[in-house]
Amino acid sequence: MNQIYDDTISIIKRATGLQKKRIILADDEDTFRNFLAMHLAEMGYSVSEAQNGEQALELFNKKESPDLLIVDYDMPIKNGAQVIREIRKTDMKIPIIVITGYLTEAEMMIGNSWVTVIGKPFDVDTLDIAIESHLQK
Repeated sequence: MNQIYDDTISIIKRATGLQKKRIILADDEDTFRNFLAMHLAEMGYSVSEAQNGEQALELFNKKESPDLLIVDYDMPIKNGAQVIREIRKTDMKIPIIVITGYLTEAEMMIGNSWVTVIGKPFDVDTLDIAIESHLQK
């Protein structure tokens, strides 16, 4: 990493206290999920990974109040929409970001819940901005 990037991350961590935030990351593409998890960890987040929608729900139900959910739309066992509908039965406040190769950046309604959508492929800066926006509300 270059020094400017490292300094920027340090400033963000100190200014916002992001190291305390917990994120559940659900995506069935191992390489992509591992890359994102590593990036989020470098940004100071605590990241729990799920390979499918069912694992994401298990993590959500086990974890004490995750601060954010990042979920792929097209996953095996339970897709992103099914995960969101299940979570919204008990938690209407947790921010959710849907990442997908099927839609472009927008907001989408799933069930009775608005979620942020980021189309794949995307620049991690786009994801970082969406995360910061949700966690600072």
